[in-house]
Amino acid sequence: MKKTLFLGFGLILLITACTKTAPKVNFEGKWVGTDYSVTVENVDSNTLMAAKSITQATAYTFNADGTFTEQVFSYISKGNWTFAADSSKLAMTYTEKNGPIDRINPTYIVVSANDSNLVLKNTLQGFGDEIVNLRKQQ
Repeated sequence: MKKTLFLGFGLILLITACTKTAPKVNFEGKWVGTDYSVTVENVDSNTLMAAKSITQATAYTFNADGTFTEQVFSYISKGNWTFAADSSKLAMTYTEKNGPIDRINPTYIVVSANDSNLVLKNTLQGFGDEIVNLRKQQ
């Protein structure tokens, strides 16, 4: 009996430990860029510094109705967002694009999240990944 009970408890513990849970975060509110990195080989330092500067000049406001606003410097773009908790994917679809940067419709993997920090990963069409760090503005 003890052996069966121990085996059952061990099985429950194993299943619980191996179950992936999506990060729980309230996306609503304003998030500002803090850092940017890539896993792409041979990226020159000037390009990487420019991307970091743009990220740090970017703010996203996610609204409860599933819309978002992106501000990069003085350019404002708009769109819709969804979060799929089962796959930890944050999808952003632009409906209005402004500014010098051609926007894609990214689907980010939420690498880590809490109420004040968000780390997102986006695959760059087979070239590697970009990692975007955001901080929630209070």
